[in-house]
Amino acid sequence: AVFEEESFKRSMDFIKRNAEGEKPFFLYWAANTMSQFTSHPEWEGKAPQGTHNADQMVEHDHYMGQMLKGLEELGIAENTLVVWMSDNGPMYDLFPESSYTALRGGKGDVLEGGVHVPAIAWWPGAIPPNQINAEIIHVTDMYTTAARIGGAMDQVPNDRVVDGIEQSSYLMAATPSRRNYMFHYSGTNLGAVRLGQ
Repeated sequence: AVFEEESFKRSMDFIKRNAEGEKPFFLYWAANTMSQFTSHPEWEGKAPQGTHNADQMVEHDHYMGQMLKGLEELGIAENTLVVWMSDNGPMYDLFPESSYTALRGGKGDVLEGGVHVPAIAWWPGAIPPNQINAEIIHVTDMYTTAARIGGAMDQVPNDRVVDGIEQSSYLMAATPSRRNYMFHYSGTNLGAVRLGQ
């Protein structure tokens, strides 16, 4: 349960060390909060739902708020894209905390509940705030999008198929997503294909 706190501290240390540099930097913080079976003792009972997953979400929200505040205090918020994205649907086998969503399925399923997840993009001055959009974007799109924003598109390999579709105009200009399809794998097998809605 201490992992989240420690990984947050190390992430903030990395940001502080790179904030004054001239080169773009990339941080992938794979928060582990919702994957733990116990809450950090300091966060137990903080959520009104009274469940350990809800307590963990309150803890994670706290650290995300601290990270955004830190970017503002370092003076780099308007030069930093933050993307928060879940990697899969809920763990339905954790009774009684199932049914987080009205969508059928959960982690490991190619049903909508297993793969249709929330995402938030934050970039003051570049992404207009308070928008809600249901266009399709995939986690692999973050690769090419980050390369475009960081000025590194020439580093993206052109000798192979690259899954990610560059989506900076979708994030910043509210233009339609450049993606209208998605392949969902169940292990090594193709489990579903989505086209539009």
